[in-house]
Amino acid sequence: MLTNMKKYKKYLTIAFSLVALTLVFLFTTAGDTVNTEKETEESLKDVVMNETTTNGEIVTDEQEETKGNHALAIPNIGTNGGSFDIEIPVNKEESKEEVNEDTTEDNDAISNLHISQLLPAGQLYEAEDGRVMVANKLGMEITKEQYDCLVRIVYAEAGNQGVKGMVLVANVVLNRVRSWRYPDNIVDVVFQYGQFSPTFEGGLYYYCVPTREAYEAVRQTLEGADYSKGALYFCCKTGPNSMFNTKLKFLFRYGAHYFYTVK
Repeated sequence: MLTNMKKYKKYLTIAFSLVALTLVFLFTTAGDTVNTEKETEESLKDVVMNETTTNGEIVTDEQEETKGNHALAIPNIGTNGGSFDIEIPVNKEESKEEVNEDTTEDNDAISNLHISQLLPAGQLYEAEDGRVMVANKLGMEITKEQYDCLVRIVYAEAGNQGVKGMVLVANVVLNRVRSWRYPDNIVDVVFQYGQFSPTFEGGLYYYCVPTREAYEAVRQTLEGADYSKGALYFCCKTGPNSMFNTKLKFLFRYGAHYFYTVK
């Protein structure tokens, strides 16, 4: 009987020990959970404290850093059923590309003029934008279309006046291109209403075949030859009461043509 009592006592001691260990483990786990919840709560408070309000939008510290990056606001639905804006930063590299695209046309123009200066006057070359250009020493962008137009008009107007006479007509056309009074390209100057008679309906411009002299005259003009003294007008001999003699300043005569400029 005594032996059995000792056994029961031993078992009870072991049981109490297990219960005590279990209680200690539970209290320890509960304490860790409370600490974790407190830490989580503190973190949430920090996030809330770090949020700022701008124009009715919630912006966090991280979003503030991206504002200089041209952020885009897009609508989103909040967890509480309300709405707020999320700011999506635009890549800085994309912004740089947009700026570069804005300056591409200007850079191409500068590059074309540089190439034009290096090549012999009258030589064709392909610009960076794919246009066929004509080299010249005048610092002008002249396309193949404008070049062909210039050759035809100098021949139609002065084909019987020799190379210098045709150079003078080319000088007048280019003087107008440079002048604020007239269009800024050869084709528009030549086809301006009522200005160059060979371009009138059925005029010589449309069916003439320019000679080598005409091409040589234009080449010399693009090389820099200029005998015009700034002339903006020319005509054959006119009466003393014509507009040329009453409204304009006479400069000189070459062959059959009289050259004028504004007074």
